[in-house]
Amino acid sequence: MLLGPVALSAVLNQGPPGLSSAVAAVIEAGGGDITDWDGNANDLSWPGRVVAAGDPDRHRDVLVLLSEGA
Repeated sequence: MLLGPVALSAVLNQGPPGLSSAVAAVIEAGGGDITDWDGNANDLSWPGRVVAAGDPDRHRDVLVLLSEGA
C-alpha cells in the first residue's frame, strides 16, 4: 500500500505478528503512537495489522487514509 509522503514517517505492518514490546515501548516513549489499523490501543497480540509513527499527527493521517480505503 502506497500512502505518499505519510509512508515516510509511519510504518504499516500487515504481515505476521512480530512487533516486540521493546519496540513498542521505544515508539511510545519517544512520543509516537502505535495502534492497530482501527486505532485501538497497543496490544501486541494483534495479527500483524499495526500502524506505528513517531509523530502523532502522521499516525492520525495514516488512520484516516486507512478508514477511507486508500
